[in-house]
Amino acid sequence: MADETKPDVSDISVVTYPEIYIDGFVIGMSLSDMSILTMRSGQPQCKLQLSFNTAKSLATQLSAAIDTLEQRTNSKILTMDKIKQAFEKSEKE
Repeated sequence: MADETKPDVSDISVVTYPEIYIDGFVIGMSLSDMSILTMRSGQPQCKLQLSFNTAKSLATQLSAAIDTLEQRTNSKILTMDKIKQAFEKSEKE
């Protein structure tokens, strides 16, 4: 078996990975895992497959990061659902 040298991931600059910007997503779920289809301008970008515990950990850490941002900036980040509701409400008026 060949001796494989793994990069030191503590230095993110040595790790090569694709960078993907998303402005939307679709979540799917099966009995054993979850998937996130990432979207950009309505077009699929990539699909992430996650175990339930990884998905929950991701959700928890994302929520904590947003909470920190909102506290430090003293402003509330609106969700896409809230923005959609505001547009629908203004269209009815």
